[in-house]
Amino acid sequence: MLRASARNQFIQLKDRFLLQALGLIPFFKIATLNLMSIAKEIEKLFMLQFIKVGAQFKINGDEAGQALKGDSFLISHLLVCIISHSFLTLGLNKNISFAWSSSNWGGKNGFRIEIEDDGFGIDPENAEPTDIIEGDPFILPWEKIEYLARLLQGNVTQKSTPGKGRLVTLFLPLTFIPEKQHDILGNYVQKIF
Repeated sequence: MLRASARNQFIQLKDRFLLQALGLIPFFKIATLNLMSIAKEIEKLFMLQFIKVGAQFKINGDEAGQALKGDSFLISHLLVCIISHSFLTLGLNKNISFAWSSSNWGGKNGFRIEIEDDGFGIDPENAEPTDIIEGDPFILPWEKIEYLARLLQGNVTQKSTPGKGRLVTLFLPLTFIPEKQHDILGNYVQKIF
């Protein structure tokens, strides 16, 4: 069990571990065999602070404290980090927040990732290269995100605001995939994102 103040209960994943978790070693195959052992090793190796995977995730301290009641938090946290990093490979390097939710969807406990899409209204099929550059509006692969949510037994919603884009909320339950599906998830994240 983790021990830290309610407002500093987060894991700082270093670049070395990110590279491992993102596929330079067969992480998901290892995780399938012994998720809890890996979670405990992560707990030992990394400080409990804000996480950085190329974007800053804003954590509500009280909610994070609730999430940290069990070791299963580490497992879900790590998988969410990998998924979030997959978003970043698409150029999503801003306006992403991450939070613990006690009843976000269907009364389930889990993680909520909110992504603000400044590129609302841009047609990816007809976009010019100059439409999608660093610091400019970006496009989210909606079909892939929706499929990912279904695969993880979660939910994804969108809220559009004229002239401002849309806010996408991806909710992943705490116990969001059966163990037998870890390889499916790993292959999916690594191959199509």
